[in-house]
Amino acid sequence: MQGIFFSLFSALLLILTLPYINWWWLVFVALVPYFLALRRASTLRSALSLTMLFGVSYGFAAAWPLLNVTAIWWTGGISMLQNAVLVWTVILSMTLCGVLFFLPIAYAERRTRTSGIRDVFVVAILWAILEYLRSKYALMGYEWGTVGYALVDMPEVKHIASFASVYGLSFFAVATNMMLALIIDRARTLTPLGVKRSLWELIGLRGGKYGMAIFLSLWIGSVGFGLAREARTPQKFLSAPLHVATVVSDFDGAAIGGGTYRAYRRDLLLLLAAHPDTDIVLLPENVFPFFRVDEMTGMLAKRQFLFIDDQNSLYADFLSLTKRYALTTFAVGVHTERDGKGYNSLVFYRDGAMEYVQKKRRLLPFFEYAPLSLPIPIFEPLTPGNGSGILSLFGMPMGTLVCSEIDDGRMIPFGTRVILSPANDGVFASSAAARMHRAVARMRALESGAYIIRATKGGISVIIDPYGRILASQEGRASLWQTLH
Repeated sequence: MQGIFFSLFSALLLILTLPYINWWWLVFVALVPYFLALRRASTLRSALSLTMLFGVSYGFAAAWPLLNVTAIWWTGGISMLQNAVLVWTVILSMTLCGVLFFLPIAYAERRTRTSGIRDVFVVAILWAILEYLRSKYALMGYEWGTVGYALVDMPEVKHIASFASVYGLSFFAVATNMMLALIIDRARTLTPLGVKRSLWELIGLRGGKYGMAIFLSLWIGSVGFGLAREARTPQKFLSAPLHVATVVSDFDGAAIGGGTYRAYRRDLLLLLAAHPDTDIVLLPENVFPFFRVDEMTGMLAKRQFLFIDDQNSLYADFLSLTKRYALTTFAVGVHTERDGKGYNSLVFYRDGAMEYVQKKRRLLPFFEYAPLSLPIPIFEPLTPGNGSGILSLFGMPMGTLVCSEIDDGRMIPFGTRVILSPANDGVFASSAAARMHRAVARMRALESGAYIIRATKGGISVIIDPYGRILASQEGRASLWQTLH
């Protein structure tokens, strides 16, 4: 019974560190009860059972924001029942992947443990590796539930991500938890004297001095690096100042008609009247308005998946708007067509013409394509882009992360100084996913050393500096403006 309690309690503590709750400071102790349960389990089978209990609890909580997804309007008008079945299939699949991820850790901890400090590094390294593999090869292939995200709010440590990514932060947190678990597990009494004796016993074991020296160097070095980096923040990340803005109206995720366009148009005019020197305006994904654009002509495609009254005149009005503000680049998330294939794209307009098209490279299974050719009623099956996600604009390299691409650190375009990320979190009925994505976007800024501008419909729009700090943020309707240096 103690092992069951420890496993569930550890899962609860780790759940509280998730970005939509954000009690991040618990991440340094959240795994201690679980590791104690593993070490004290009587058999390997018992340890694996406790791991499944822990993994199911935490895995489901990490996927929980998906319970609030509304796929009905996106997946071809399916029924409420079909929507529920689809959403639960995705959630249970992600939960299963979470359980499978934890089992090798439990097995390795039981089979290779030495009761010495070496166990700290074995478990922490294996954890980080398996988190990476889970994110890369699991069904959804995204990083929800990765432990390192909890540390994006800790300036003394978060800068590890600038060279070791979010998985380096996971290693740091797990190593700390495992060290505490070892000390507590060996302590005869949980008193200061008992803990002190346990610590000296660990150091006295073979290789203990070297292991403790490495662990303390890890902590001191990480904190020192973070404090130094925070204290010496460069005044200029860019070669020249860049004026950027986002405009997000307050319609729900399924709003796609002329009313949506007029609301965005009104907010755009207000922003540009106040800031006529704006270089880039970023608009969210597929809501301004819901058009399919022909990449070859720069005009509306002949085949539209939704009929909108006066769509041609609306699009012509938008082009005239870009001519009125000819010095501003409008980055708009729409669907495009080329050679008969459909893409989810970020299209750049300037002075009445289409300049660039950056296609989404990693599509979302079940919503943008049917995995394994399953008979799922996808609203508009899309094709992944094959570009680098990088372009040259205003004399500097810029990258794009369209919507869910923000969840995958491997999609960061190398060498970019500014990353544009249009999205639509309006498909979620709660703000849990929006808070998750804001933390994820901050981590991408830390990893890439680039500014991130994220305009998201129905979520949290945000402008983030290369150190993961929020410069401007607003939920729902938002017109954000910022000068980047």
